[in-house]
Amino acid sequence: MKNSYLNIIIFAILLISSPSSYACSCPLDLKANVKSAERIFLAKAISARVHNEANEELSYVEVEFGVIRKLKGEVPKSVTVKTRPPGGDCGVPITVAEKYVIFLRKGEEQIGMCGGSHQVYGFFPDEPEEILKIVKQQSK
Repeated sequence: MKNSYLNIIIFAILLISSPSSYACSCPLDLKANVKSAERIFLAKAISARVHNEANEELSYVEVEFGVIRKLKGEVPKSVTVKTRPPGGDCGVPITVAEKYVIFLRKGEEQIGMCGGSHQVYGFFPDEPEEILKIVKQQSK
């Protein structure tokens, strides 16, 4: 009996202390995301402003990115986009001063995880080169 109480307490602590989990689920296919994007670039988040609407479903984050490197298409030095809050809406979690790979489809100024946009982490240093290879292969 003591053991089952201990297991319940441990489970509750792990549940409460675990990082946020996201209900977003979409296939992550780099080649498909590169193909569907009109513009792809490596950028640093310069500023982020949360727009909380009365209807939470309409809330979004407006992010200004300073472009570090163009990977596909024409991209100005600074780009402002919107993303939904992270979670079930598949918004991209934004941290100012961090680097991101941004995928924008034609006519869109909104990013999401399902479209391929994400923060760049140090353990994928060759990712921009991989994207460039795919862009070259698809343009043949």
